[in-house]
Amino acid sequence: MIYKVEITDEAKADLKEGIIWYKNKNSNLVEDFVSKVEKAVKTISENPLQFVALYKNSRKFKIDRFPYNIIYIIKEEKVIIFSIMHTSRNPQNWQKRV
Repeated sequence: MIYKVEITDEAKADLKEGIIWYKNKNSNLVEDFVSKVEKAVKTISENPLQFVALYKNSRKFKIDRFPYNIIYIIKEEKVIIFSIMHTSRNPQNWQKRV
Protein backbone atom coordinates (compact mmCIF):
# COMPACT_ATOMS: atom_id res chain seq x y z
CA MET A 1 0.00 0.00 0.00
CA ILE A 2 1.29 3.45 -0.88
CA TYR A 3 0.46 6.17 1.62
CA LYS A 4 -0.58 9.64 0.56
CA VAL A 5 2.06 12.22 1.55
CA GLU A 6 1.36 15.65 2.95
CA ILE A 7 4.22 18.09 3.47
CA THR A 8 3.60 20.88 5.97
CA ASP A 9 4.51 24.48 5.26
CA GLU A 10 7.23 24.27 7.92
CA ALA A 11 8.82 21.27 6.15
CA LYS A 12 8.61 23.09 2.82
CA ALA A 13 10.39 26.05 4.43
CA ASP A 14 13.07 23.67 5.78
CA LEU A 15 13.59 22.27 2.28
CA LYS A 16 13.77 25.73 0.74
CA GLU A 17 16.38 26.73 3.33
CA GLY A 18 18.46 23.66 2.44
CA ILE A 19 18.18 24.39 -1.28
CA ILE A 20 19.32 27.97 -0.76
CA TRP A 21 22.24 26.83 1.39
CA TYR A 22 23.44 24.32 -1.23
CA LYS A 23 22.89 26.82 -4.03
CA ASN A 24 25.18 29.30 -2.24
CA LYS A 25 27.71 26.62 -1.26
CA ASN A 26 27.89 24.62 -4.49
CA SER A 27 25.07 24.98 -7.01
CA ASN A 28 25.93 21.58 -8.50
CA LEU A 29 24.64 19.96 -5.29
CA VAL A 30 21.14 21.46 -5.47
CA GLU A 31 19.80 19.03 -8.06
CA ASP A 32 21.23 16.03 -6.21
CA PHE A 33 19.84 17.26 -2.88
CA VAL A 34 16.34 17.73 -4.30
CA SER A 35 16.54 14.36 -6.04
CA LYS A 36 17.54 12.61 -2.79
CA VAL A 37 14.67 14.30 -0.92
CA GLU A 38 12.18 13.24 -3.61
CA LYS A 39 13.50 9.68 -3.50
CA ALA A 40 13.25 9.67 0.30
CA VAL A 41 9.64 10.87 0.20
CA LYS A 42 8.76 8.12 -2.28
CA THR A 43 10.46 5.50 -0.11
CA ILE A 44 8.63 6.74 2.99
CA SER A 45 5.27 6.64 1.18
CA GLU A 46 5.85 3.03 0.17
CA ASN A 47 6.75 1.74 3.64
CA PRO A 48 6.53 4.38 6.39
CA LEU A 49 6.59 1.89 9.27
CA GLN A 50 10.05 0.71 8.28
CA PHE A 51 11.90 3.69 9.74
CA VAL A 52 13.04 4.63 13.25
CA ALA A 53 10.30 5.57 15.72
CA LEU A 54 10.95 8.72 17.74
CA TYR A 55 9.19 11.24 19.93
CA LYS A 56 5.34 11.12 20.04
CA ASN A 57 5.04 8.43 17.34
CA SER A 58 7.08 10.44 14.86
CA ARG A 59 9.57 8.66 12.61
CA LYS A 60 12.87 9.59 11.01
CA PHE A 61 14.34 8.94 7.59
CA LYS A 62 18.00 9.84 7.01
CA ILE A 63 18.50 11.32 3.54
CA ASP A 64 21.28 9.64 1.56
CA ARG A 65 24.51 11.62 1.13
CA PHE A 66 23.22 14.73 2.90
CA PRO A 67 23.08 15.52 6.63
CA TYR A 68 19.30 15.88 6.68
CA ASN A 69 16.50 13.90 8.25
CA ILE A 70 12.87 13.79 7.24
CA ILE A 71 10.65 13.64 10.31
CA TYR A 72 7.08 12.47 9.82
CA ILE A 73 4.06 10.87 11.44
CA ILE A 74 1.60 8.35 10.09
CA LYS A 75 -2.03 9.27 10.49
CA GLU A 76 -4.48 6.69 9.19
CA GLU A 77 -3.38 6.13 5.57
CA LYS A 78 -1.41 9.34 5.26
CA VAL A 79 2.19 10.35 5.95
CA ILE A 80 2.58 13.88 7.24
CA ILE A 81 6.09 15.28 6.85
CA PHE A 82 6.63 18.11 9.28
CA SER A 83 10.39 18.56 9.14
CA ILE A 84 13.22 18.26 6.62
CA MET A 85 15.97 19.37 8.92
CA HIS A 86 19.76 19.45 9.03
CA THR A 87 21.05 16.96 11.58
CA SER A 88 23.04 19.62 13.43
CA ARG A 89 19.85 21.45 14.41
CA ASN A 90 18.38 21.16 17.86
CA PRO A 91 15.76 18.35 17.88
CA GLN A 92 13.46 20.57 19.91
CA ASN A 93 12.93 22.58 16.71
CA TRP A 94 11.02 19.70 15.09
CA GLN A 95 9.60 18.31 18.34
CA LYS A 96 7.54 21.48 18.75
CA ARG A 97 5.86 20.70 15.43
CA VAL A 98 4.54 17.25 16.40
